[in-house]
Amino acid sequence: MIWFFVIVIFTILYFLLLIVFLKKRSKKDNLTQQSTDESYLHKQGEQGENRINYLINKYCLEYHHLISNGLFYDGKENSHEIDQILINKYGVFVIETKNWHGSLIGRDYDDEWLYIQNNLVEKRRSPVKQNEIHVQVIEEILDDDIPIKNIVVLINTDISQVTSNYVYDEVSFIETINQPIKKYYSLSNEEIDEIYELLESYNVKSKEAHLKHLENIKKMKKDN
Repeated sequence: MIWFFVIVIFTILYFLLLIVFLKKRSKKDNLTQQSTDESYLHKQGEQGENRINYLINKYCLEYHHLISNGLFYDGKENSHEIDQILINKYGVFVIETKNWHGSLIGRDYDDEWLYIQNNLVEKRRSPVKQNEIHVQVIEEILDDDIPIKNIVVLINTDISQVTSNYVYDEVSFIETINQPIKKYYSLSNEEIDEIYELLESYNVKSKEAHLKHLENIKKMKKDN
């Protein structure tokens, strides 16, 4: 009888230890997968931004300056990384680049859009809303009369179900940066230089600041 209870106790302990082991392994696998996913998304993002930089430098017909991956702080000391800021004679183009392989469904006033890939559907923050905040940050720096345009460029993405005044594919993006933002408005080369220098003076380039910004993004994702 005693041996029976001993076997039962050892069996229970064995299964408890097995459950603990499997939970730890699952947690480790999830962290590894999360790290892999973040690395993949980061690489995708870099490829998209490099593509847009190439298109701007090749097809922007006017004298211009380009700021890539600028880090700016708003009035509340919140950091914002902006993919590209293009300054040419037509004004300032604040650009958010997304290299999302799949389809999107969304409208300008939606806070979240649906992203579909391989029959899997997930909600993602609206890139239009995201870039609206970036535009506001730049508006705080520049004079009110300088036209600023919200531009979201989607690469490798089916945007046929997106209803937006701010979303562009590569072709329409090239056309837009070569057209006036505001009728009869034009900047001289000297004014373009001044705007560029002003924005650069607010652009935080320290490695520590960029690392802190990435940590803040990870924390926000975790909290959500």
